[in-house]
Amino acid sequence: MRFLVTGATGKVGQAFVARLLADKRWPTATVRALCHNRTLPGADRLETVHGSISDRDVVARAMQDVTHVVHMATVKEDPQLAMDVSADQVKAKLDSKELVIIAGDTLPPQIQAFKEGRSHAQIGQRPHQMGNEAPDVLIKLINGESVEDPIYTGLDICSGEDAGTCQ
Repeated sequence: MRFLVTGATGKVGQAFVARLLADKRWPTATVRALCHNRTLPGADRLETVHGSISDRDVVARAMQDVTHVVHMATVKEDPQLAMDVSADQVKAKLDSKELVIIAGDTLPPQIQAFKEGRSHAQIGQRPHQMGNEAPDVLIKLINGESVEDPIYTGLDICSGEDAGTCQ
């Protein structure tokens, strides 16, 4: 089993990679991290491909011999291009479900790619909910009150059954 993890240097990506490599259920699984500007500390069963997810040649190199993709990369330049480049190279495998992509966001570009069959599921945080709750939390902290740690604001989970309604 070889996982390609995009966004592996982010907070969620780093936690995912560490947990996957430590999980005793997959002692032989390897992780290939596609890293743009940052790197990960070296670890057994971890390899790194450096470059941009919007570069077709980099993505082709990163996808070689991959069995699973966990797509959590943020692409500020052109999010749609990143999904197009990364998923279109393996569209036949996606259609047959020989390769399954679960993307770690539910923002409009990712949902559009999901609806177009470029991923099989989406899991995303709720940034608007976080923004709505942040002022109340700050006021409590300023007033010396305690707050939950962590504060759970929920996740949006989208699968094939709700592609048209997932927001």
